[in-house]
Amino acid sequence: MKTLPILLILLVSLGFACERDTPSGSTDSAATANPKPAASPADALTSPGSAGSSPAALTSSTLAGAAPAITSPNAAARPQSIRDWPLSRGNPQRTGEAADWTAQPPFRVAWSLETKESIEAEAIVAEGVVYAGTARGTLYALDLATRAEKWKIKLEGGLNAAPCLAAGRLYIVDDGGKLLCLDPANGKELWNYATKSECHSSPVCDGNAAQTPRVLFGSYDQNLHGLDARTGRFLWKHETGGPVHCAPAIYESHSFTAGCDSQLRCVDLTSGTLAWSLEMPSYAAATPALREGCLYVGHFGGQVIAVDLKEKKELWRYPTAAVEFPFYASCAVTSDYVIAGGRDKKVHAINRKTGEKAWIFQTKGDIDAAPCVGGGWVFAASKDGTLYVLDLKTGAEKWKYEAGAPFAASPALAQGRIVIGNVEGTLLCFEAEANGD
Repeated sequence: MKTLPILLILLVSLGFACERDTPSGSTDSAATANPKPAASPADALTSPGSAGSSPAALTSSTLAGAAPAITSPNAAARPQSIRDWPLSRGNPQRTGEAADWTAQPPFRVAWSLETKESIEAEAIVAEGVVYAGTARGTLYALDLATRAEKWKIKLEGGLNAAPCLAAGRLYIVDDGGKLLCLDPANGKELWNYATKSECHSSPVCDGNAAQTPRVLFGSYDQNLHGLDARTGRFLWKHETGGPVHCAPAIYESHSFTAGCDSQLRCVDLTSGTLAWSLEMPSYAAATPALREGCLYVGHFGGQVIAVDLKEKKELWRYPTAAVEFPFYASCAVTSDYVIAGGRDKKVHAINRKTGEKAWIFQTKGDIDAAPCVGGGWVFAASKDGTLYVLDLKTGAEKWKYEAGAPFAASPALAQGRIVIGNVEGTLLCFEAEANGD
């Protein structure tokens, strides 16, 4: 009987977040924006969580009036050069693809840093700088090429979600429930915004806003928050039925989240109102990935689903019958494949059009780190302590690095380098042995 151990693992790994009570009221913001001239950061604290439910049929529930149709794909516009990785999953659509990647395996360690604090959040890379946080609240800014420290600060809360760099500002959430806006040049705080509960949702900025640029993120207070990205001024919040663990993804004029309430939500970026929602087969911690008018996300019912955003309906499920092992990690999406890592210790490549299996690669540990794709290669990190590089078309292993400690953080691919941290606090940067990028 494996049921009891599996349920215990799910509850521990998600911190019981989905079982918390729903707060009353959602129209007025109880959270506050607190501008700061540049206060020096305080000492550390600790870390994460989320939780449970059972599969159900995927049904459309159109809410909040007539939903505006989403009609055409949006290019994966990044705030910086497309060779950067300035936010979680590389772009606002959260595809996890480095479209310009040319570096070829084998790789070698370019540098490493021993932080002595668990690294569970994906690093980002922008304008030649690596920004990486630890579960005890230390945030590093390092030179990508040399590892030279530009600055290091200690925050009050643990950092379990990737930062986001946009328009000269660095945004990061902590498990104390705050979104902080920092000066990326020196780490000084410009303003902060406090929610009612911990945050594990990596921020995203809406670069298409003509008047007011917005920064979006979720909180375990069961809300998706929208703020003025320049000042931290409250714009809106959208109340859900459970903690918002995933990072919001942006497609055209809407944001998308999949949550502990088993709802896939499409929210208007300007007003924060619900355009439409779909009930998923189970609750989800993964961030949705968007490509060419479709959304892809894994859930705790043991499946990955594809949804047509225009028709607001499910296209396929993989596998067709739910399994006991959840898909906790976010998917990577290319023109032909959806790549998903599961707690069955496998990397799954799925035909993006049909939902059929393309190939499966077996590792020796759960895969909670979202895989990435670049240059025809899949980069997948496992809790067996190994970073794998696989052929995108065949799943054949081309190269691997055994770090000796589990990976919970996803890789970041930028400027021909792979940056990733492990739970023992080692931050690693790899480059191609042949310097092929």
